[in-house]
Amino acid sequence: MLQPPLTPTCFHEGCAQPPNDRGSGNRKVAPRVLGDPGRGATARTIGAFPEQRSVALAFEPGRFRRLYNLTEDAFSAEFVKRTAESVIQSPFLSGTTLNVRFSGTEGFSIALTRSGLPRLKQSFPLFYEFLESTTPDRCNAFFINPLCIAEGAHVAPHIDRSLNTWTRPELPPFPVKVSVLYLDVADDLEGGTLLLYPPLLTLRRRPRITPKTGLLFEFRGDLRHEVAAVTSSSRARVSLVVEHYDMPAYLLRKIPEFYVKSSREFESFMDEAMSV
Repeated sequence: MLQPPLTPTCFHEGCAQPPNDRGSGNRKVAPRVLGDPGRGATARTIGAFPEQRSVALAFEPGRFRRLYNLTEDAFSAEFVKRTAESVIQSPFLSGTTLNVRFSGTEGFSIALTRSGLPRLKQSFPLFYEFLESTTPDRCNAFFINPLCIAEGAHVAPHIDRSLNTWTRPELPPFPVKVSVLYLDVADDLEGGTLLLYPPLLTLRRRPRITPKTGLLFEFRGDLRHEVAAVTSSSRARVSLVVEHYDMPAYLLRKIPEFYVKSSREFESFMDEAMSV
């Protein structure tokens, strides 16, 4: 199976090598940058963390562009560590709020539009920093899912289209892209790899993405994928997933400005609050 290197890399539909680089072998790309800036690209530095590196927002997958991108060290070790802690210690963390394909995993979810970003910044500042540093300017709706996969759990094949909860009976468009930041991966992890299903016409094997703490993985939002079962690990594999949408106006009106969903019972919140 294809094992991509852990430096910025890409996968093009119907193209054996990156555009403008055919026949020259693998293109060298400066580390810590999401793709090549290109026309109209912008870059932002994580404002709340002056030590944070700049992340270019150029990467947008497409039919005739790269299908996925991998970047090591796009975010500082301190940012990754603090974000992992915020997930693990969150009072919202509980059994998955997603469908049966995520059975056995833990997490919670946040749905929002651009007008809800100030509330995200206030309630989940680290999630806000991650979203702001990776989302294309044209995206106007988002679904955020901190995800913990412990030993024995897995995620069945699926396509991320999580905002359909609010757009039913109509399906929303596929996300422009999905961003995954691996926050905490044990050194002794066995299993837990992400298997990406490229379009059939590419006639390629399915890439396997091996999780690693600090690795940023982004891919086209209409691609089916799954997470293999974690067969052995001293602790849960923790990641932060963001689906970025360019929602048409008539569907955008159905998306909540800011909504947090957790499967944790209200009584448990009260018990914890009263024990402080």
